[in-house]
Amino acid sequence: MNKEQVELELRLLIDEVTKGHEKLLAGEDFGLQGINRRIEAACQAALALPNEEVVEMHPLMQELRTQLQDFSANLNEAMDRAGMSDAPASTEETPDGSDDKTGG
Repeated sequence: MNKEQVELELRLLIDEVTKGHEKLLAGEDFGLQGINRRIEAACQAALALPNEEVVEMHPLMQELRTQLQDFSANLNEAMDRAGMSDAPASTEETPDGSDDKTGG
């Protein structure tokens, strides 16, 4: 990819992640399946550019990173609220001294 193509792809990815984030916050399907491959390809293409052009791409790559971090944080919060966290189940004891949360 040349500089213009990389710039366009980074801008498209930023826009797609931003729209996906808006959908996530609205409780809708955010539809970002498979975007990781496109992000990886765009970043690799940016890094393959001549040094002075890589420097020009840095703000876009940083913006994409920021958008992804914000999206990820909100996705984790939504998953926690829905009880879908990857965190291991608590092993705290119940008031009767057992570790069985069902009371059985």
